[in-house]
Amino acid sequence: MVNLLPQLSEADAAEARELIPEIVKRLYARQEADGGFAYWDGGRSDSWVSSMAGTFLAQAARAGFEVNEGVTGSWLAYQQKLSQAYRVAGSSLFSQADEAFRLYSLAVAGEASLSGMNRLREAGELSSQARWLLSSAYALSGKGATATAVLEGTSREFPEYTPYNLTYGGALRDRYAAMEALVLCGNMAEALSMARVPEHALSTQEAAFAALAYGRLYRKVPTTDVKTSVADGVLRNDSNGPVYVTLSTTTREARQAASNGLSLEVKYTDASGAPVNPAALKQGTRFTAVLKVQSMQAGRDLENLALSYTVPSGWEIVNERLSGAPGSGYDHQDIRDTAVRWYFALPAGRSKTFTVQLRAAYEGKYVLPATVCEALYEPVVNASTAAGTVTVSR
Repeated sequence: MVNLLPQLSEADAAEARELIPEIVKRLYARQEADGGFAYWDGGRSDSWVSSMAGTFLAQAARAGFEVNEGVTGSWLAYQQKLSQAYRVAGSSLFSQADEAFRLYSLAVAGEASLSGMNRLREAGELSSQARWLLSSAYALSGKGATATAVLEGTSREFPEYTPYNLTYGGALRDRYAAMEALVLCGNMAEALSMARVPEHALSTQEAAFAALAYGRLYRKVPTTDVKTSVADGVLRNDSNGPVYVTLSTTTREARQAASNGLSLEVKYTDASGAPVNPAALKQGTRFTAVLKVQSMQAGRDLENLALSYTVPSGWEIVNERLSGAPGSGYDHQDIRDTAVRWYFALPAGRSKTFTVQLRAAYEGKYVLPATVCEALYEPVVNASTAAGTVTVSR
């Protein structure tokens, strides 16, 4: 059995083993009739998402988790069909990366397409993103020499770029893909030089590729048990070798309003549309939050935006138990007890408005969290309101 969770503590690994079967079932619900997987429930098959989903299912099956063979069989047929139809002439650099990731996913599943790899390799000028993924595909197929040759002359620079919607990528995601390829090619020194932890939270793409890269690195690098304890502020090292410690502190400040490529406005109204002051409400008051997101991008549509609205502890979301199917103005809606999130696209210069029905439920003074909208794969595009306080009185 392949251990997919070697870095986790026993408790975390046990929790992950409970979650993986649930994730597998959720992926089943995203598979379309053609065998591909959609980004959201009820959507259309997405080529990059299909490669990600298939890679996960293949890894889960190899690790001993139950995966439906009918699902994987349909996925394999979908991947093979797209790969056979792929034509390099006139393609963009990022569609090369899409094909390379498709070939990588087939190799992970044990169904490597050497003809597809060779065709892509011989296509001429390949992007760095495609080279890293294609190298990993060759390595996983037992073609180590070819995997190393593919990387000859490949740039080790990872400049930032505006994410292309086809691959949901960015510089850090590409670095992790490169790190995995280097590990698979046996270039451990260079792979270790790329093993760095960013200061910001990872996107889902970055986290997924980091997990793949670090998982392979962990299995290759010699490790030893670390035995330490902390008492009265003193760290004791009972390991066989030295332990290097990094001490960091974190402070949390009230979030300020921000606008970077987007503007965000939140208003509150009563049933007639008249303004309501959210800072002072009577218990039992019913009202509506009206959220307006405006694009400030000239000539560029924005995809994969996420708008997150969290209510104070003293408020309740009313009558919003809707399905996650696509609705008016959004691709997906996620409704929780204390928060609502919308995922949507926004044409250049346009705006969209979303509403939430609320009730002031519990007496007291509470924090009003900031409302945040951001591009999932382009963190420099974001907007937020300032955090505040609200009071619910009798």
